[in-house]
Amino acid sequence: IQECLKHLEAKKQQQVGNITQIEEAAEKLKAHAESSKTWLTGKFTELRLLLDEEEALAKKFIDKNMQLTLQVYREQIESCGEQIDVMNKLSSRVWRISQEPSPVQLLQEYVAAEQQMQQQMSLGELCYPVPLSFEPAKSFFKGLVEAMQSMLQTPLDVRLKENMNCQLSGSSSTKLVSLLKTSPSPERSLFLKYARTPTLEPDTMHYWAFHDGQRSRLRPRDDPDRLGVFLDYEAGVLAFYDVSGGMSHLHTFRATFQEPLYPALRLWEGAISISRLP
Repeated sequence: IQECLKHLEAKKQQQVGNITQIEEAAEKLKAHAESSKTWLTGKFTELRLLLDEEEALAKKFIDKNMQLTLQVYREQIESCGEQIDVMNKLSSRVWRISQEPSPVQLLQEYVAAEQQMQQQMSLGELCYPVPLSFEPAKSFFKGLVEAMQSMLQTPLDVRLKENMNCQLSGSSSTKLVSLLKTSPSPERSLFLKYARTPTLEPDTMHYWAFHDGQRSRLRPRDDPDRLGVFLDYEAGVLAFYDVSGGMSHLHTFRATFQEPLYPALRLWEGAISISRLP
């Protein structure tokens, strides 16, 4: 009987311990849920700020191009006004000549004005306003919104599950293709630690330059088809250029290089080739 009571007491203490562990897990879960919601609030705030920035840039783009075109319109109006002034002055001169009572004086003044009169006898050139449309900008952001709406139509739990499966399988939903396999740890972690790369994130459709855990937004005029890379190892300069865009500068990394540099390339679709200048 004593042995049975001892076992019952031990089992009871075990269940009490189970309850304590479960209660502690419940409290940790609540704290984790609150911290996760706080983190999400921060990320959605960043997203809203990014969208606000993009909206401001798009409106600035429209205003800038509108002002440039309006300036052209103003110059065209001024040119037309100057021609009207010339024609008014010539009309007054011709009228005065026609009122000249002396035939000799009339002939002299007519000869003096004849060349200018002949120039005005032909019809003037029609002036067409420079056409300008903001449909490309509207179409771009319409496509962006539609892409987000299409993605968000999928239930959140399904999207999270697909994302987790992609992480576990080592692939991404955008069919990420690795073109350069790096060495295993610890060399691989060292390689990634000092990675310096400009890249297009398909989830944001923006270009970013990453360096030491920090990222900088790149703003190329068009999507680069060919990239140029310039390296001055001794000076610590690694620069990237848009070759297809007239060698326009994209970004420059400056650092003190102490280890060999290796190229690491990622491609979401299509093909890629690397050419070295002679």
